[in-house]
Amino acid sequence: MKNHIFYSWQSDLPNNTNRGFLGTCIESAIKELNLSEQFDIEFRIDKDTMDEPGTPHIVDSIFTKIEKSKLFIADVSIINSDYNKRKTPNPNVLIELGYAAKVLGWDKIICIFNTDFGDYSDLPFDIKFRRPLCYCTEGKSKAEERKKLIEVIKSNISLHDPSEFIPINEVGSYLIFESSKFHSQIEEKINSLLQDLKLQSKYGFTSDDYTVDITDDFLYKFEEEESIEEDIKYFISVVFTDDTYTHNNIGGRECSLIFTLRENFKQINFGENKVYSAFEIITRGHSPSGKGRDYRGLSDEFVKRLE
Repeated sequence: MKNHIFYSWQSDLPNNTNRGFLGTCIESAIKELNLSEQFDIEFRIDKDTMDEPGTPHIVDSIFTKIEKSKLFIADVSIINSDYNKRKTPNPNVLIELGYAAKVLGWDKIICIFNTDFGDYSDLPFDIKFRRPLCYCTEGKSKAEERKKLIEVIKSNISLHDPSEFIPINEVGSYLIFESSKFHSQIEEKINSLLQDLKLQSKYGFTSDDYTVDITDDFLYKFEEEESIEEDIKYFISVVFTDDTYTHNNIGGRECSLIFTLRENFKQINFGENKVYSAFEIITRGHSPSGKGRDYRGLSDEFVKRLE
C-alpha cells in the first residue's frame, strides 16, 4: 500500500523555480527513497484533485487527501515580494497548511521556502519558527540546487520512524476479492452497505433512491497500448437519483459518491484453484446535496466499512 505525501503548491511564481521545480525534486526524492533499503515502504506524491474522477468538490477532495496523507510538503514562498505592505505566501497553501497542522501535526509537515522571492523574516511568525527548508536558484546552477534540495527532502523524510508508515506487504488495508467475480462481489458489498437501515435513517435515503455503477480503465489501457498487467483502476459511483445540486449556475446535477480502486496484486490459492486480487481505495469524492444530506459523512462510512 502506498504512503501518500501531499504536495501543496502555488502557481503565482515561475514554474521553473517553484511549482514544477519543487515537484520534480519531491518526486525524485520519493523515487530514491522507494529504491532504498531504509524503508519497506512505497511513497507516492499526491496533490490537489489528481486522480479524482469526474468533477469532485475541490475543497473536500483536497482536505480528504490531506487527511489520508502520511506527510505534507508545502511551498510557503512569498508571492508578493514587490508589494510595499504585508508579504504573504499563497493563501490557498496557507489554508491547506493550517488544515494539515490540525489533522496531521507539525511533525508531519515540511515547509519549503524560495529566498529568491522574499526574505525569511516576511513569513508569518508561526511558519518561520518551524524552520522551513530554504533554497535559491538565482545566479546558481539549478541542477546543483535540485540535487541539494532532493537530499534535504530525503533527509527530512528519513528522520521519521519507519513504523509510522504502512509497509508494502501490509494486506490488512486491502479489499480482497476473487478476481473473476470482482464486479459482482464489490457491487453486492456496496448494495449491502447501502441497504443498511440504520445508515439509511442516519443519512436520509432509501433503497429506491440510488444506483450503483462500476467501470474500469482496462479498455482504455488496451487501446492506448499501455500495460494491462498492473494498476487497473476501477471507478465506482453511487448516484442518488432523488437529489440534485447547482454548480456554476447549472442546476439538475446528479448527487453522487465516487471511489477509485486500484488492483495492486494477485495471489493464487492452489487449494481452491482460484485467483484473488487485492484492491486499494486510492481516491474518493462526493458532490454537494440539494437536500442537505451529509455525503461526506456517508463517504467516510464507506471507507470504514470497506477497508
